[in-house]
Amino acid sequence: MNQFYRLIFLIVSYCILFYGCNSQNEEINHLLKEWYRKKISFTPNLQIENLHKNTIYNWTSSKYKIVNYIDSSGCFPCKLKLPLWKQFKKTTDSLKINVSYIFISQTEHYYDLAVQQQRNYFIMPYYYDKNGIMKKENSIFKNPLGQTLLLDSINQIILIGNPINNQNIRQLYIQKMQK
Repeated sequence: MNQFYRLIFLIVSYCILFYGCNSQNEEINHLLKEWYRKKISFTPNLQIENLHKNTIYNWTSSKYKIVNYIDSSGCFPCKLKLPLWKQFKKTTDSLKINVSYIFISQTEHYYDLAVQQQRNYFIMPYYYDKNGIMKKENSIFKNPLGQTLLLDSINQIILIGNPINNQNIRQLYIQKMQK
């Protein structure tokens, strides 16, 4: 009898997991249909912060850009996942993909971000969007699923979704950038 309940629990868990993933994928597909090839505008008011103050970052000439926008809702340090981003960057570097990473944060916890950057020796630049202008100008960032984007060289959206949180999206990003 105990095995029967375990089997039922596993079946129900699988159904919930499968439905939840399908639901998220459907929402990402809907966002992509709505936003595909739309341009993202970058406000000139973004304040850059990085560990290497003397490093200049020029992401405007990159063939691709990955934009990761993190707002102040929820657990801010949990959303960062800086070690996983470093690992993903190593992967794209090893494949010689011409991609820039643009991390934008709208939070009041700038100290927490600086601590996380130092703790993880995260040398990529982080931009502060203190007044939330990026989110106001680009409403896609209001949807948590639309807060990570792959852009082409002229800032048009190619893919939507976080390659750190989803292996399938990671593969799509890599495939698209290798073309």
